[in-house]
Amino acid sequence: MEIEIKLRADTRLAAEAAFFDEETLPSQDKARHIIMNTTYYDDPAGSFTARRQTLRLRRENGHGVVTFKTALAGLRRLELEVEAESIEAGAAALLAMDALPESARASLARGVFVPVCGAAFSRDTRRCRFEDAEIDLCLDRGILFRGDAKAPLLELELELIRGSEEALSHAAEALMARWPLTPLSLSKQQRAMELKGGTGR
Repeated sequence: MEIEIKLRADTRLAAEAAFFDEETLPSQDKARHIIMNTTYYDDPAGSFTARRQTLRLRRENGHGVVTFKTALAGLRRLELEVEAESIEAGAAALLAMDALPESARASLARGVFVPVCGAAFSRDTRRCRFEDAEIDLCLDRGILFRGDAKAPLLELELELIRGSEEALSHAAEALMARWPLTPLSLSKQQRAMELKGGTGR
């Protein structure tokens, strides 16, 4: 289960100031730096996109992770992850999970996947405390791409580790009250798919 809030920053200065704002969100440990290269996949019929589901292979500091996501109620999303170096191996591992929705099983079982878009970015992340919640605050800087089209990526993510969704929302509101940030409703994949750079296939 994943519960997160995304915030858009218009400038790198604003994003970095909010990320390093220890007064608003005090750190619980040292910040980490991760290099992420993500490819989003669909099946040839576009089934995952049509169902608003995400299937991706992300290399985190060179380490492969395949992830399936789908929206649930409110801020909640089902997130299933497996360590894998290829999308095919990851799909096979996902199929063994009882939590995988039936709607995705047939598409994964066919084993035919098409890259549709991607993202390449660096992530700085630190564990924070706000009210009753522990939160991972992440600063993402890089690019989104689809075919030969590219767009800058600059955003903050607040992911709930433990505690209440209400406290997570309050933490996002506290950052927005202090820095020029706005809520971001679309995922990285959704924004990349809006680019006019061909299908990426």
